[in-house]
Amino acid sequence: MTLDVFNYFSPPNFNSMFTNTITAIAVMLMLLLMFNIYLRLVVFKAYNKLVKNRVDFSPKQMMNSKLLEEEVIPKYPELADDIRSFSKKINMSIYLGSVMLAIILYLGWTLLTNK
Repeated sequence: MTLDVFNYFSPPNFNSMFTNTITAIAVMLMLLLMFNIYLRLVVFKAYNKLVKNRVDFSPKQMMNSKLLEEEVIPKYPELADDIRSFSKKINMSIYLGSVMLAIILYLGWTLLTNK
């Protein structure tokens, strides 16, 4: 039995790279879709609870935890945990969605430039 050293270090087959990249993009798009559905279920449940209690705050306050703690939480101390949870979930969803989109765009760019 001999080791085929030269085939081990040869460049990968383009067709397999193309297939792997397309598969990775498809998987990332499916993950993005599932993530969107998850967020609709989780975030909207928290959002409905805040709407029922007439909690009012701006997107600027929601994205900035310092403003949230200084301006919103003192107005609604009984809902402080719900407000923090909602803000954390929204911020997490924006971050993860942005990262997934960046990965998809990078894979697409790689696919287009390496034809």
